Amino acid sequence: MQRSNRRRDDRWQPRRKKDDNAAANANEMWSRGEADRAASAVPESPADSILVVDCAIPFNVVETAAQVAGGRQFSVVLDPSPPERVGGDLYPVTDFIALNETEAKELTGITLQSLEDAVQAGRVSNQAWIKAAFMKLDNGGCVVVAADSATVRPDSR
Repeated sequence: MQRSNRRRDDRWQPRRKKDDNAAANANEMWSRGEADRAASAVPESPADSILVVDCAIPFNVVETAAQVAGGRQFSVVLDPSPPERVGGDLYPVTDFIALNETEAKELTGITLQSLEDAVQAGRVSNQAWIKAAFMKLDNGGCVVVAADSATVRPDSR
């Protein structure tokens, strides 16, 4: 049975803020073979693929997959969750980054309290070889920050 987020008048209801529950080291339990299989999926992907990756899996898998994707000229989108696991070697092969408030604070030092803060944090992210930063807002919207522009995208729900 699917649950609907729609009200009777057929407009989307805002979703509640995402909660993460984690079992310490659960994602670190990958065997070498599992990590190799995950990384090998990248070179087998069709041309013009996009790799979307987060850091909840072993970092060596993230880094290897991103480097292989970059070598194949794929776009790499990084969701730096959890932010403390993001390494400097990942930035040169990352094209786009998607940051929520916690990740922005950890990686840029900027607390997102306004749209201006989101743009500033996005600009800091762009200095690390990132083509564009997607600054996720608490209201469900997003600020897309590129080197020469910033666009607010409201929540479309």
